[in-house]
Amino acid sequence: RPSMTKPSRSAAAFAPLAPLPERPLVSIVTPSYNQAQFLRASIDSVLAQTHTAIELIVVDDGSSDDTVAVVERIAAPVRVIRQENAGPAAARNRGIAEAKGDFLAFLDADDLWPRWKLSAALAALIANPAHDVAIGRSQLFEGTDTSDMEFIASPLDTFPWSIAAAVFRRSAFAAIGTFDPNLRFGEDTDWFDRAEHLQAGVHRLDDIALLVRRHATNSTKGRTVQDIFPVRLMHNRLKRRREQP
Repeated sequence: RPSMTKPSRSAAAFAPLAPLPERPLVSIVTPSYNQAQFLRASIDSVLAQTHTAIELIVVDDGSSDDTVAVVERIAAPVRVIRQENAGPAAARNRGIAEAKGDFLAFLDADDLWPRWKLSAALAALIANPAHDVAIGRSQLFEGTDTSDMEFIASPLDTFPWSIAAAVFRRSAFAAIGTFDPNLRFGEDTDWFDRAEHLQAGVHRLDDIALLVRRHATNSTKGRTVQDIFPVRLMHNRLKRRREQP
């Protein structure tokens, strides 16, 4: 069993930040494939954000459960888009195309955000105009909700480049491109590899920005390293390195 070390700051312990100098619209994209049982809690963590200028786009990626019904019971700023199953990268790209905000963020349907996630990332980006992305740390947990949450391992060792722990300027996708729809796994690593190759500005936050739920139906459960880091991802990485001057 992994180490039970808890993070230095729990999800409930974030102190409020000073008001932002702007109230920019943040578009949040949640791809969902048969995760209706967790989706409402994920949405609630978005709606509880201290930064309230948001829109949430749930992309139902060909689910056979009641994902759409869960979303339709919630009023604006939440809406759902349906598409045939194409994988999480393609679903996120669909959300990017539909988004209206100058800033973008992503949250999987079975994960949660601490309440200050958007405020902390936006404050960092507004204070550092040259930065394209602000990314915090990820904390693994087990449990049905925050009342019985049990932390697993250390956030210092978990998913250092998780898409869902970051907030992006929309312009970053214009410069770097969207997520590779041919990758069912590793699309986050691939995107940040491209960002590094193009010398994008990435601001690292020490705060926990994502709570990653461990459960029986995680998409990576039972997968091998070859599944999660497929040949295409390695090929893309080597190709970029060969192209470097």
